[in-house]
Amino acid sequence: MSTEMSDAVERTVQLAGNSTFVVSLPKTWALEQGIERGASIRLYPHDDRLVLAPEALEPAARSTRIDAESADASLVLSRVRDAYAAGCGRIAVVDAAAIDPPLRRDLSTLVAELIGLEIHRESETELVATDLLDAADVSLAQTVSQIRHRTNSAYDAAIEALVADDAAFTTRALDLSDDVDRLVAFVCRGFRRGLADVTELDRLGADRTAAFTHYRTARSLSRLVDEVKRIATAAARQSSPPEPPIREAFEPADEAVRAVLDPALAGRPEPVLDRYARATTEVAALSEVARASDAVRYELVADSLHRIAAAARSASEAIDAADGDCC
Repeated sequence: MSTEMSDAVERTVQLAGNSTFVVSLPKTWALEQGIERGASIRLYPHDDRLVLAPEALEPAARSTRIDAESADASLVLSRVRDAYAAGCGRIAVVDAAAIDPPLRRDLSTLVAELIGLEIHRESETELVATDLLDAADVSLAQTVSQIRHRTNSAYDAAIEALVADDAAFTTRALDLSDDVDRLVAFVCRGFRRGLADVTELDRLGADRTAAFTHYRTARSLSRLVDEVKRIATAAARQSSPPEPPIREAFEPADEAVRAVLDPALAGRPEPVLDRYARATTEVAALSEVARASDAVRYELVADSLHRIAAAARSASEAIDAADGDCC
């Protein structure tokens, strides 16, 4: 299909009967764009123009082949994640000799983690995963809502893990963070597929503006959850709860960050902007106490709290816009 602006054609809208407008397309031009007699096409409003699109992309346009013979296992797994995020519906990993058993196990685990992806075919030299999820059965807005809820719960669990030195809360924080990563990858996938195929966004129940807003929100909360993981990891590595000087400075820092995070996740940017300065002040105080106590671990926790507040501030306006799009 040609995409050059010079290939655009100007046509006159005509009236057929009393209730239907008709636009004729030059046959040669239409065939060059992949439009044939009997083809199903759709028209979408986009900014100040209409977009004409085929009903769906051909499956081959969403397929990729990854050579496992010439790359190490970590690179192969990274390429599978990238292909999924890019919107590929069929991902084939091949090795002419044979796929190593450890890599095969890691691939099976990864495919199970990626929403909608399942192993379709497997042999000694090939593993093929395909997307079996119908986009019409899911919603970007609902997925982002789940991300917001799990982000909130993950933060609570990470803080409790650190303050109480409780391994169960550490595990919960990390598990919830992994859930967020999976959901964020799904939102990114839907958004990128929508850039290539406007019908995909239609099935996901979003236009391009709303989809971009959901994408921005998901990316901001992904950065926030990365810091939650660091706090949970710090909790796992400590041998006891924080000593009184650290704990006394930690409580107001957590309270101030929470005062930013709660309205941000609720899509209320006004209090976020008002409270962000206090959060940075309290977190800086925690960092100073940790430095004076020669407690590097808690200096890093303070850095993570600062980034969480910043990510929440960034996400708040996108969440507010997304909620507005849903209303």
